Amino acid sequence: MLKTISAYTTEGDEFEYALSDLLEQIKPSENLLSNTIGLLTFYEGFQANHFISKLCNALPFDVIGCSTCANTTGKVVEPMSIILTVLTSDDVYFSAFSADIRDTDAFKAKYQKALSNLNGCAPVMAFTYMPVYDGIFGNSVTIASDIMNNLPLFGTCAITRDSLLKGFVSHNGLVSKSLCAFALIAGNVSPKFLYYSTPDESLQSFDACVSKSEGFLVKQINNMSARDYMLSIGFKLDPDDHNSIVEYKHTIVRIISQKSEYALGIIAFTPEGYMVFAKHIPEGSIISLTTVDEKGVLDTAKKMINVITSDPDKTAICFSCLIRRITLTDAFAEIDVVTKNAKNSNYQFSYAGGEICPVCDENNNLVNHYHNITIIACII
Repeated sequence: MLKTISAYTTEGDEFEYALSDLLEQIKPSENLLSNTIGLLTFYEGFQANHFISKLCNALPFDVIGCSTCANTTGKVVEPMSIILTVLTSDDVYFSAFSADIRDTDAFKAKYQKALSNLNGCAPVMAFTYMPVYDGIFGNSVTIASDIMNNLPLFGTCAITRDSLLKGFVSHNGLVSKSLCAFALIAGNVSPKFLYYSTPDESLQSFDACVSKSEGFLVKQINNMSARDYMLSIGFKLDPDDHNSIVEYKHTIVRIISQKSEYALGIIAFTPEGYMVFAKHIPEGSIISLTTVDEKGVLDTAKKMINVITSDPDKTAICFSCLIRRITLTDAFAEIDVVTKNAKNSNYQFSYAGGEICPVCDENNNLVNHYHNITIIACII
């Protein structure tokens, strides 16, 4: 059995008050079972004067997490807050570690050590918090997945209010812009993963093929430049930048690759008409394009919450892409949909700088993917 405790504080100046506030909600001596992990999201300003480091060091269990620009548990809707979801159990086991993914040898060693702390059980998943590595971006998920033998990874890339490259990741008292943090989960637990990018009815048919790609570039689609392909299906050239397409920043590219589906946003266009993405898209991938709008954001959020509330005894950890929030007229509209429809469910909802969630392939095997402009959940 897995027990969940949700705690939060909006106190970012007085350390002792914030700590007592969280502990009063958690009540460790009454509520904690044999094995415990904490999942944390926090407003980046709280790391001033090493506040998050001191707080996590003082808690009586391992804590991993990252910075965000807004989050909620339903108890509080306040961007400047710390939210802590505590998972505790007698028959579910947790093992946390952190590593720089760019040092693969050290990463492998720390992963193997973490595996040894699971009471002899094989992990079923890992909660995952990553910085946005400049030059690696979404490919960091592929690197971690390969090292961790395709263990299902679920989580987020850290962000701040105004940057994807300045987010903090935390592991106990260590808060860093260069380390990933993982919590391996094993034992009597069966996680379920959800992801939604856009309503299916808004997509064109999956009839386009990536015919040439290299690194982060998609050079050709259906044997024409990526920009020319978008023009051929009705997108408009940007009158202020003839290298680019109007509204490309709000375009969702849903991709079928490795016999599984995921979604990415277009980062830019090159002068040659190539699309730039946050991860490599293999040649031969089948794609479909649509634009994200406010209705699509709110409809997919409600769809996900309806699934979560169908099993009120479970806990959901949820992340939504920052671009979805930027699309909204009211920046809190998606959070409002979540809080109004989540009822009495146990959940943590935060904004992400890249969503990490496994999806099923055609053989029902989970494949790890990095996503953009997507809302994801792990129900556990």
